[in-house]
Amino acid sequence: MDNKHICEICGARLAEYHFTKTSGGKSRTFHVCGSCKSILDKELEKKAVELNMNLLAEAQRVCVCGVTLNDIRRSGFAGCPQCYNTFREYLLGVIRDYQGSAQHKGRNGKARPPVDIESLYLELKRAVDEERFSDASKIKAQIDELRKEWEEDK
Repeated sequence: MDNKHICEICGARLAEYHFTKTSGGKSRTFHVCGSCKSILDKELEKKAVELNMNLLAEAQRVCVCGVTLNDIRRSGFAGCPQCYNTFREYLLGVIRDYQGSAQHKGRNGKARPPVDIESLYLELKRAVDEERFSDASKIKAQIDELRKEWEEDK
């Protein structure tokens, strides 16, 4: 069996390097020559520098309360409610890593529907004001169902 492969990038030289990437349980091997690998290394180094600069900028971000991302990492606590907006992406990542999801789930493990009950109440009021009683009845049923599900989660 011939183990020689042509570089998958330039298609001109014999591959000297073989990389296996596994994603989603599937593996794929890439074959690359020395010249193309050095170009890839330089590109990878540029990406790493960009990433480090972004991380540095993120670490230097300061909330209105004076707390930095490093402060949150060290203490495990946000300084104020605005911190949750200022450091949203970082905090969502931590929550996902810890809980497996960033969406709140009740005690029974069911995620609450992404429905704003307040907007349903406003919609109900509009329907009643406009005398669309059939729509109002359907909206009221939605509200009752949501409240019932939330009570079961308690």
